[in-house]
Amino acid sequence: MDLKPQTVPVTDAEPISEFDDDSSVGRLAKGAGISILGVGIGRGLDFVKQIAMARLLGPELFGLYAIGWNFLRIVGVLAPLGLHSGVIHFATSFWRKDAGALKSIITRSVAISFLFGALFSLILWILAPWITTELFKEPEYLSLFRVFLLMLPFASGLRVAASATRISQRMQYSVMTEEIAQSTLNLALFVIFYLLGWQLFGAILSTVISFFAALLLAIYYIRQLFPQARVAAGKRVISNRELLSFSLPASVAGLLGVVIGRVDRLFLGYYWPASDVGIYQAAAQISIIMALVLNAFNMILTPMISEQYQKGNLKHLEELFRINTKWGIYCVVPVVLVIAFAGEDVMQVLFGVEYLSGATALRILTIGQFVNIATGATGLMLVMTGNQTVWFRISIVIVVVNLMLNYILIPAWGMNGAALATATTVGGLFLIGLLFVKRIVGIWPYDRRYFKGVAAASASTILLAIIHAFDLPALPKLLLMATTASVSFFLALYFLGLDDEDFELLSLATNRIRSK
Repeated sequence: MDLKPQTVPVTDAEPISEFDDDSSVGRLAKGAGISILGVGIGRGLDFVKQIAMARLLGPELFGLYAIGWNFLRIVGVLAPLGLHSGVIHFATSFWRKDAGALKSIITRSVAISFLFGALFSLILWILAPWITTELFKEPEYLSLFRVFLLMLPFASGLRVAASATRISQRMQYSVMTEEIAQSTLNLALFVIFYLLGWQLFGAILSTVISFFAALLLAIYYIRQLFPQARVAAGKRVISNRELLSFSLPASVAGLLGVVIGRVDRLFLGYYWPASDVGIYQAAAQISIIMALVLNAFNMILTPMISEQYQKGNLKHLEELFRINTKWGIYCVVPVVLVIAFAGEDVMQVLFGVEYLSGATALRILTIGQFVNIATGATGLMLVMTGNQTVWFRISIVIVVVNLMLNYILIPAWGMNGAALATATTVGGLFLIGLLFVKRIVGIWPYDRRYFKGVAAASASTILLAIIHAFDLPALPKLLLMATTASVSFFLALYFLGLDDEDFELLSLATNRIRSK
């Protein structure tokens, strides 16, 4: 199948005027509204669980959970074989056109991802004694780690099944399964198991069960969303070889990206006590929250990139890229400013005084995540336009740099060395990716309209600097800074004058949320 776009010259970006519900921007607004709400709820619940574990289990046991969790998240990115991207890339063309082909692509993608997740789990089960003894330096962790391994096939299948629901460009089903349902059940079960006295075992078991239940829900939604495909005979228009030849490079690139963001905790666990890993994990969770807004926009943007690129409408795609990036930045600026001025207060209020030493690492990690958000959906843009091998090659280079920096910095500087290695390579990955998007795809997310955001952020910075000069207790100071940063930034944006598409984006997103 020829998925190359027609040649369309890209000129300076102009605002898209069709802001009805059927336009691309309208769908981006509606999808983003649902995604931000759903991801906010789901990741918020997951963050509550992280706080609960940090406080109830203490830094050492929380550190053991963090070591196992981050190890499996790294492996779990490879287990779906990139089929969460492949299912959207190929199946979008057959939606509402060929039910048999659609069914074949979705069914095989989910099944293959589940089977490979199970295979990875079996291999790691055999290697578990070496992993826990030699790599983690925690031989008593063996039995609990093996329980943790049961998560892999369910998490792998869920990743692909939830992505398949996004072919319909209706985001509520994806966020309900992958975000809200999984996180809600995970938190509820952890509380129940902790009250039963299961502690770390309960935290691990609740994670496994929640992924299993969310996968079942995602499969149910697929059947409801595509009723014609449910009864149609499967038609293998796209072979397994074609499916995997697209998906595997994206999978390895995704794995490399997760390695960059999570391998620091494994290095830290090797060289430093588990309690340090627990403190660092707490700091890392806060910094990662900022990327959730961009991820929420990207969830609906994924099928739209494929759609616009296949139509050859690069001008339209560039405007979507710009709006997506701009509002990702706007949504996280207040968070970045609060962490910059009150990092110690954030750690103390959320996790307790035992975690106060993670404030510097938090600030460093925040810089790296902000660069990620400020460059927009660069990796996604390359993958969904058929340039996944380019993203893969960039990721390989950055991973090598990341491993070298972790090896050099962590033994000497501990948590701060881990944060510096991660922030440097995360920022570098997405900056380089952005340059390749410009060079290969020919689109760019920035224009003069960003100056309003810079002015609004400057005004908020001045106000926070004044508050910081007063010696206030941690909780009141944090609440005052968070309120001031949010209100002052968005009020300044409003008075400076939002662009037409900004008003329409907010209106459509708000209406969509209310309609639900």
